[in-house]
Amino acid sequence: MNTDDPKLIFQNVLDAMSQAVAQDGVKGLMPLFSLPYLHLALDAKIMLETREDLIAGLEAFYQTLASKGVDKVIRLASKATHLSANYIDGIYVSHLLRGTLPIVRSYTNRAVIRRTTDGWKLTETMNGFRHNTWPIRVFSVPDEVPDYTSLGIEDSRRSALEPLAIYQTFINAMTRANVSGNFEDYCNRCLFPHTSHTNNHDTKNVTKEHSRVFFDALLELLEEHKVEDFMRIADHAEFVSADEICGYHTARFLPDGPGGLAPVKSRMILKRLGTRWFMSSVTNSLSNEGYPYRHPIPTEDLMTQLAIQKRTNTWPTSQ
Repeated sequence: MNTDDPKLIFQNVLDAMSQAVAQDGVKGLMPLFSLPYLHLALDAKIMLETREDLIAGLEAFYQTLASKGVDKVIRLASKATHLSANYIDGIYVSHLLRGTLPIVRSYTNRAVIRRTTDGWKLTETMNGFRHNTWPIRVFSVPDEVPDYTSLGIEDSRRSALEPLAIYQTFINAMTRANVSGNFEDYCNRCLFPHTSHTNNHDTKNVTKEHSRVFFDALLELLEEHKVEDFMRIADHAEFVSADEICGYHTARFLPDGPGGLAPVKSRMILKRLGTRWFMSSVTNSLSNEGYPYRHPIPTEDLMTQLAIQKRTNTWPTSQ
């Protein structure tokens, strides 16, 4: 048996999903998912970052299947290839059965699994159905089967570069632009439009001038508090799709003693265009009521992308 065969590895993960549900219910699936995890459907794009949100979605989905009479889910790999040593891109077909009788039309899916110290885990799935809620309570399978055969060709996960290294390099460059007051360099690393979020506010930066408000406010903040060293330190980053990285970092302002600025937790979504990475969204763990804010009020809570999508009514998102 070839234990390096990507199709065999991929099928083993699919089989493990069925076995986990049969033995431990939906919670048994958790070791098979890597967070953040990107869920794609024909009408939605949802990034899940917490165990609680993932469990809620999976429980609702399996309850929906049970209400249709489904008592068995069979997932059969049709194709799988190594993107790199640590990523496998695969295509599989889901069969939803009551006994041996199909209850719902079988549908094609694509998934990417990632090698971790705890084994292979799902990091992205593209499902061949539609649904209009999260958690998934209603779903439908269209007549036309999606064509996934061309995916994965220009996938960032084919590179030997680690997402954490890409992310730290990127936020270092953003920090240098901030500290030096180089507004053009900062903007050249942003997609326009891009979004900015805190615990209470959502902003869409359509032009460079929209970004200047934040850029200038940060410079003033550094001067006012006599910050000698401003840095962004990456905590975690993962590829969530072929051309996206979700990363988490902490912004630190030194000295950070009495009267100084407290650290701020943040998340950036980076998107690759050509060979370059750009910021497409940033979220800061701030509880300020107004925007722009003169003095940041950090909080331990960083809003999830799912919570932001619900708050801004930007889900479902057509693909």
